[in-house]
Amino acid sequence: MNWEPKNRLTSLKQVEEALDRLIASKGEHCPLPLSVDVQAELFPEVMHTRTDRRMQREKIAFNRKMRREEKALEHTWLLRQNLLGQAMTELNFQSPETINAWYTCWADEFDARELAQGFWQWRTRFASLKPLDWLRDSDEPLYNVMYEIRFIVRETPAHVREAERWQVPNKLTDRSRG
Repeated sequence: MNWEPKNRLTSLKQVEEALDRLIASKGEHCPLPLSVDVQAELFPEVMHTRTDRRMQREKIAFNRKMRREEKALEHTWLLRQNLLGQAMTELNFQSPETINAWYTCWADEFDARELAQGFWQWRTRFASLKPLDWLRDSDEPLYNVMYEIRFIVRETPAHVREAERWQVPNKLTDRSRG
């Protein structure tokens, strides 16, 4: 502690009162005009405890932040998986004639690799799309496959297209009309 009588900002009495309060509080409170260095020199265990507590609080805050971020990422992933499930459900209600509209709708939301597995499973229901197997085997991107489907649909006879429309499971009709 460096108190100089020439220093007119604080008196010796103020310093003594501050020291008395510091000692009475067992180093917990360091009133002015005393510096934190005086507190650290006289009560190092208090400073050590405070440092430990501060570090513990920082560690707890960091863990909370990480858990919050992890929950947010998990929530985002679940939402994305739900949306992908919705896309796959909609895919089940498509025919070769309407598949390009489905792909256009979902291509902005998902990468082609995410849609490909469901698409290739869906393709097995339609005999007219058998020529696409070579595109799957050569790992062609899905947009190229969609481009080829247009030509396959145009070349498919009308009776085959009609039969494939019946393979789509949304054939609910209003039978009350007659």
